[in-house]
Amino acid sequence: MTINSNKEPKFWSQSYSSGKENFLNGYGIYVLFGKGYTDITYPFNRDDSRILYIGKAENGFGSRYGIVKSFRNETSTKINTYMKKSSTVFQHHCLYYILDIKDDGSLDFCYRHANLAHGYLKDMKPELLLIHYKEPSETEIKNDEKLLLQAFRNKYGSLPPFNSTGASFMDVADCDLEHTAYEEKLRPANEFLNYVQEKIQAFR
Repeated sequence: MTINSNKEPKFWSQSYSSGKENFLNGYGIYVLFGKGYTDITYPFNRDDSRILYIGKAENGFGSRYGIVKSFRNETSTKINTYMKKSSTVFQHHCLYYILDIKDDGSLDFCYRHANLAHGYLKDMKPELLLIHYKEPSETEIKNDEKLLLQAFRNKYGSLPPFNSTGASFMDVADCDLEHTAYEEKLRPANEFLNYVQEKIQAFR
């Protein structure tokens, strides 16, 4: 985990809206969250930081973002299904279906998700937070993402909405939430989750 014994982090944070160029060049953990007044309720607790997705950018966040020529055709079934408004898209399989990039570079939720899949998104605006690692390590970033997801599930009883299936679910499927040794292992991850949530609150 990336927090030192003296509690000084080995990373710094930045929102997408505060500087896209630095954001795209960053390596680390990224978090999609909703700006608004609708908290997300889970079995164990309520998340007022409104985290929607936790992911990793071990090869740089720019690898998740770009203009994809095959998506430019306005008659594309993919675009029509999710109401994409721009040829600039997130190439990550999850972010593509959730987020739209407007012509001015700002973010919005895709029509399909905002109105059908997750109705509460209608009361939120999307934002991305990137935890930049000062000394990026692919292995460390991958491990930290997994531990962060485990800490989130341990705190709320569920994964963030868009982490709830697929690889993210498999990362935590075999974890014993009640085991004392597991709780101790997650202590640094819990600190990291608290750090992330504090940063999210600061960007509101």
